[in-house]
Amino acid sequence: MAKSYSCVLCNKTHLTVNNRRTIINEKLRDYLARTLKRNVENETICLKCRAQVYRDMKTVMNSQQIRQGIATCQSNDEDDPDFLAEETLPSELISPKSIQLNLSSTSKSHRRCTLCQKNSSNRHRQVVVPHEARTQAFIEKCIVIPTNSRCCPNHLLGNYFTQESFKDTREEDYQRLTGLTRNQFEAVANTVTDLRKSEIRSVKTCLAILLVKLRTGLSNSILAILFSLEIHQIQRTTHAARSSLMKSFVPSFFGFQHMSHDKFTRDLTTPTARTLFADNQQDTEILVLDGTYIYLQKSPHHHFQKQTYSMHKGRSLVKPMVIVATDGYIPNVLGPYYADGHNNDASIIKHAFKTNADEINTWMHEDDVMVVDRGFRDAEEFLKKNEFQS
Repeated sequence: MAKSYSCVLCNKTHLTVNNRRTIINEKLRDYLARTLKRNVENETICLKCRAQVYRDMKTVMNSQQIRQGIATCQSNDEDDPDFLAEETLPSELISPKSIQLNLSSTSKSHRRCTLCQKNSSNRHRQVVVPHEARTQAFIEKCIVIPTNSRCCPNHLLGNYFTQESFKDTREEDYQRLTGLTRNQFEAVANTVTDLRKSEIRSVKTCLAILLVKLRTGLSNSILAILFSLEIHQIQRTTHAARSSLMKSFVPSFFGFQHMSHDKFTRDLTTPTARTLFADNQQDTEILVLDGTYIYLQKSPHHHFQKQTYSMHKGRSLVKPMVIVATDGYIPNVLGPYYADGHNNDASIIKHAFKTNADEINTWMHEDDVMVVDRGFRDAEEFLKKNEFQS
């Protein structure tokens, strides 16, 4: 691959042979070294910058000669007591040709909104971002918005952006990061009432950190970068969010006790399932049970690794027992259980009824139907003894 030459001043790349010169001249090299505060030996300069530097050098040399002449005149006039010397002007300050600022900038587009990236259409027309709004974005967020950029009208209040427009997250980003829609996220955040708001994070930020970690599996160090927090703050935040959800959200929306047996039978049992499995009996509950897998990384703890390694799958995992209504609603998940040979579907369901996991014996009634696969065949007699149909 041919070598690429770039100008030492303007950083212009891919200079041709006719448009570049190697810095060999000693005066030119010394002048650029003093200006750029670094060694420029054997570097390249374009012809345009080279001509400009020579003009600047000539101006500096002329100003130095003028100052030397003034100094000579002043030394000759020092003997004259009636002579009043004028104040000497400060030496000329030479600034670099260009200064690079690390500022973020949005793309200039007439099709997409600058903030939410929504496409413009006949039903959803966009407006030009006012000058006041562009100035507001630069002052508050250090973001440069090009002239004639477009945005949605609902982002503006007069000629300025609303504060919510800077904080809005797209619907697709909600689902990618948290697995929830915007409305679902807002609903969960409203139910979390005991989560304390602090100076470094809000309630929604605290909840978002936990959901993003569960959704993506990112480490605390990466989450700290994304949310502009320290690692120990991420650790405390995830612990506080989990404790708050377990205290205020989970008991109201998950588990056998959050819904009565009658409501479950009336609202969550489909007519087809009632016809096939319950002979159209309105008070019979129909549940679908099956074990699933949650895969884990290999643990350095030998005993835990043995308990979580599945010979069937050849990987480390744990087994939750998922209980589903016939319309797809999940009232509860039991477990998780270890993946070794002691825990198959039959042994897990036996353990749940023997230990009365989450008050399952109280919640279920006689003649309720459980739809299972052949993995529960060893528990068929046990379920019949408890007067359940399978």
